Amino acid sequence: MFFHVSLDHEILLHPRYFGPQLLKTVRRMLFNEVEGKCIGKYGYVIAVTSLDNIGVGKIQPGRGYVIFPVKYHAIVFRPFKHEVVEAIITQVTKMGIFCKIGPLTCFISRHSIPRDMEYDPSANPPCYKKKDDDLMIQPDDSIRVKIAGLQVDAKEFVSLDHEILLHPRYFGPQLLKTVRRMLFNEVEGKCIGKYGYVIAVTSLDNIGVGKIQPGRGYVIFPVKYHAIVFRPFKHEVVEAIITQVTKMGIFCKIGPLTCFISRHSIPRDMEYDPSGNPPCYKKKDDDLMIQPDDSIRVKIAGLQVDAKEFFAVGTLMDDYLVS
Repeated sequence: MFFHVSLDHEILLHPRYFGPQLLKTVRRMLFNEVEGKCIGKYGYVIAVTSLDNIGVGKIQPGRGYVIFPVKYHAIVFRPFKHEVVEAIITQVTKMGIFCKIGPLTCFISRHSIPRDMEYDPSANPPCYKKKDDDLMIQPDDSIRVKIAGLQVDAKEFVSLDHEILLHPRYFGPQLLKTVRRMLFNEVEGKCIGKYGYVIAVTSLDNIGVGKIQPGRGYVIFPVKYHAIVFRPFKHEVVEAIITQVTKMGIFCKIGPLTCFISRHSIPRDMEYDPSGNPPCYKKKDDDLMIQPDDSIRVKIAGLQVDAKEFFAVGTLMDDYLVS
């Protein structure tokens, strides 16, 4: 659960911080940039315990900023499958229970809750409770949970390249700000091939030497930057919002990604009801239905990728996707 590990990080520092307070500044920036953050396979950094070494800074050409490599020790939170942990319930729904295990979000499906506990939507707040007992589970309660599986979010930091085409009128003291603004406008929210969709640019790492376009006067600046991207994978289970329900199947959105669920990938006990308002899929002997604006869990069965967008095919024919 908790580990004391040795880690590496890079601090990007403006020259105005150079001086007798350099070490304190690096320490403060390290704490701000890593504490409370998830750093891949190591999990969440709870607290930095020691700053072990600050390496030789490397100047960024054309910018003046300096990158300092840093080695440090920290206490990290790393959950494991089959581990039993304490959790705080944040939301109770018919589909199941959402809870927080420290910084980690956990979902407990209705099928993973004891059968003698039933959902009571009339309670304030809604809860799960036993028929012949006062025992209930409701928001803000503390419970023990066994972790049945772990999924790493599809969002991750990647290093990317881009080219900015700039008119000469932008050359001047505001050049860096202009390049930054144009980079944000050109890549955020866009699909960039195999890397997926750029959610947010986190840092502009380097602006290369501009190359003049013959006969035009425009200049192309090669740019290196880091960004958070959304990259779905086949067989991944994700949350989706339904946008359209038809006899052929269901269309939904997974963030910026469009997904189609064929009628043959919807459980057989759910039938299309064109007379519903709006049209929906529902079970004969149950109130459960799937209609536009509902939130559902979808397993990605296939992906089609081109230079500008992804398109996914999903399925609901798996455990814990439809209650």
